[in-house]
Amino acid sequence: ATFQKWTIGDGRVTPSGDLDDLGITNWNVDFGYFVCDGWELAARYGQIKYDDPLAFFDPIFPFLPPIVSDRTDEEWRIGVNRYFLNNNLKLQVDFGQDGFKFKDQFDDDGDVLKGVNEGTSKGLRAMLSFFI
Repeated sequence: ATFQKWTIGDGRVTPSGDLDDLGITNWNVDFGYFVCDGWELAARYGQIKYDDPLAFFDPIFPFLPPIVSDRTDEEWRIGVNRYFLNNNLKLQVDFGQDGFKFKDQFDDDGDVLKGVNEGTSKGLRAMLSFFI
């Protein structure tokens, strides 16, 4: 099992000259258990939290307003990994859910458009990784 956490802040300046302090906190927990030779059960939970209101463009949801407050993205996945070639090749198949939630949307004048907004998507995915 692993746990990772990191934060980032930058000193970007908005077009109006105000300091735009982008506060991001990311953490995730991964768990894997080898049930037999080359087969691993895996689970993951992760969260990215944007701590401050920020200018935001989401390429997956481009219809969202560009400024949001207190956005949180979460992901959970469970699946199985199969290793080949002395563990240098991994086939990963998992099922999970991705979601987002934010408190407020603002228009260009800073007026609140609506309150809490959230959405989720579930799906099956497969990934092939090669390790050198």
